[in-house]
Amino acid sequence: MATQKAKLRDIVKDTELVQKITQSFSDLRADFDLSLEASAEKIIELSETHVDIKDHLNKLISHTGSSSGVLQGLRGTGKTHLLLLARHRINQDLFKNGHLAVYLNSKKLNIPIDCTQEIFNRIFSSFLITSITEHLQKTLTTSTKNGTFEKLRSLIIPDKLTQRISETLDVLLEAQKPLLAGTHTIKNYEAGQQKINSQLKDLIEAIEEFSLKASPTGADLNLASKIKQVEETTISQEEHSKYLSYLDISHISTTIKKIIEKLKIKSITFYIDEWEKLYYEGNAQKLLATYINKIIDNPIYFWIAYVPYRGTLHPLSIGNDLQHLIDLDESLIYETDQSSCIKYFQDFIDKRLQHHLLRTDISNSVLINNKTNFELLIMGSMGNPRDFGTILVHAWNEFVTYRNNPLKRGGAFQYVSASMIKSAIKSDGEKKLLNFEASSHAMSAWRDLEDFAIKNKTSHIAVEESPENHAALAENDFSELIYQRLLHKRTDRVSAKESHIPNKLSIFALSYSCTYDHHQKDKKFQFITKYEDIHNRVRRYIYNPVAVIKSRKLKAGEIFPCPTCKFEITQIMKFAWEKNMCPGCGGQIVKP
Repeated sequence: MATQKAKLRDIVKDTELVQKITQSFSDLRADFDLSLEASAEKIIELSETHVDIKDHLNKLISHTGSSSGVLQGLRGTGKTHLLLLARHRINQDLFKNGHLAVYLNSKKLNIPIDCTQEIFNRIFSSFLITSITEHLQKTLTTSTKNGTFEKLRSLIIPDKLTQRISETLDVLLEAQKPLLAGTHTIKNYEAGQQKINSQLKDLIEAIEEFSLKASPTGADLNLASKIKQVEETTISQEEHSKYLSYLDISHISTTIKKIIEKLKIKSITFYIDEWEKLYYEGNAQKLLATYINKIIDNPIYFWIAYVPYRGTLHPLSIGNDLQHLIDLDESLIYETDQSSCIKYFQDFIDKRLQHHLLRTDISNSVLINNKTNFELLIMGSMGNPRDFGTILVHAWNEFVTYRNNPLKRGGAFQYVSASMIKSAIKSDGEKKLLNFEASSHAMSAWRDLEDFAIKNKTSHIAVEESPENHAALAENDFSELIYQRLLHKRTDRVSAKESHIPNKLSIFALSYSCTYDHHQKDKKFQFITKYEDIHNRVRRYIYNPVAVIKSRKLKAGEIFPCPTCKFEITQIMKFAWEKNMCPGCGGQIVKP
């Protein structure tokens, strides 16, 4: 017999139930700590609430340990969740399949101002070794639990594993000293040394606890001497504790391969999350990409979580160094695949409600029973899961307030209504635009996009796929709009409407919520929801981001057009300015 659906009018009377429903869609932020400190409960929550229509998780797991790649998507598309779920599943079968996945959060990197490649190599090497040590310690700690221990026993003799870990510890101890000594030094880096020592001590304690469970009589692992070795390294380096010296990067590659050998596994894959957080850290992205480029090779692999147009992966290249691309932004585009979007967000609601409420009688259709309203919610969020949750919570809270106030005579809303969803969408757009009050460049670019959309009466625009346009979109003006989810790529490699345009086109859409009044209240343009309209109309509306960047740089004096040939001379062309000679025509830049 089918379960009878609960009714919202009854649910809102239960304060505890209201709070749980609110929590179901509020905990979607990306900045909560989900590294190794994530509890078993949090991993269970991620597993139970994860929706994977395009099979991205299995793809990531299948590629891990054999190749590298990029996990691409805007903020809120679930990159962190995918990495953590993949790491959890892979490491559960570490001694069955032989692959170790190590999660690294770039936000935890503390990089000095004006960091050189040498200094960065030292900092990131410390980060890698510490993280590997931490993963092994957590793996052993988890393995001491009865259920996990019995599963492990079926794969490997526990005291053999203890010996492997102990030998790996010797490699880590050996790696510790070069991290603390060398030729070139930087000041005030004692935190890195203390972290290494702390993690090594934790690993030794985990080995001791595991070995006692594995073999009560115990093999002689000489752990006391290893603890002493850690402490003596700290003491001997105490007078130099404010310095950290140059490390040859090949040493780290060799160390990781030794760890793989001692553990008797096949590979280690590093999942690097929050790559975009390095965007404002000088040249940190390039330094890290260069570091990875030096050591990425069988059996050491990397997967990078990347936000489009938010910095660079250079000198790494997608398809060569990073063989695979999993693009989360392509998965939930309403204009091109409405049925998948609807199914995804129905499951998104149902799985989160079921996890938090444990009640099968409360589902997405209990909250919103109107297909048009559900589609409006998807469009308002532009198919972004985090924005979807934010808008849904706002609309849900409006419904709770409405039902708890005296109701007017006549019919009362029994579900979250269109007016509540529209109010939530407008609020979402207003909050996004507030982010740009202090960013005049991004706001100018946004106003130009709005003007272009209004002029052509469309929410979607086309941009030619050229190096110049890609560089313009990567400038902070547009990069910030993409990062804050005001400008969304919808599809690419589309042929132009006119035959004289040789380049393929990328199709972008302005945020539904940030332009709500333009297409709903003032009717200045239509918000496109069908791919046929993109094919028939939007391919004509070719936007030029280069013109916006050029205009801004001209006003700021960053570009000076040659008075004779109009060649654009930049501030960094020192030779041209010193010689007062245009690189384009050879004429004088400034007339005497």
